[in-house]
Amino acid sequence: MSRTLLGVGLAGAVFLSAVPVAQACGDKLLALSRGIRFQRAYMAPRPASILLYAERTHTATPLKEPKLHSTLKQAGHKLRLIESSGELELALRSGQYDLVLVDPAGAAAMKPRTTSAPNKPLVLPVFTKPTKNELKAAEKEYGFYLLGPDKPIECLVAIDLAMKARAQSARSS
Repeated sequence: MSRTLLGVGLAGAVFLSAVPVAQACGDKLLALSRGIRFQRAYMAPRPASILLYAERTHTATPLKEPKLHSTLKQAGHKLRLIESSGELELALRSGQYDLVLVDPAGAAAMKPRTTSAPNKPLVLPVFTKPTKNELKAAEKEYGFYLLGPDKPIECLVAIDLAMKARAQSARSS
């Protein structure tokens, strides 16, 4: 009987000594997370200065979607939305943009404009519901493309890959 009582008492002592440790775990976790901002789950390794060119005539374009803008800003990218050709020329001549996001229909006309710009920003067409052939053609022509605001992770990955390629080409030249 004394052995059973000793065993129960020992088990109770172990249990009671574990309770304060369990309460302290939350405090330690709070102390660790004070420096972390949970609202910003992803930070771009190479923040880009991005020019979004959406003509005024195209009202239903993914480039004007607030969801796309907020996703890119939260990742650390700088954005500027331009809707006129004159503003576009001035912005490209300023030489402060790394990427130009444009509708797929206007991407072909944008490429010569960016090659004459001082820092030669990359052109990325932004698709909403592309076919496989459109995506293959865009990848072959531009190297990178975005799949609109519905796929924010894929947009951020494509921009990161484009910035990495841009940095590598700048080092090699």
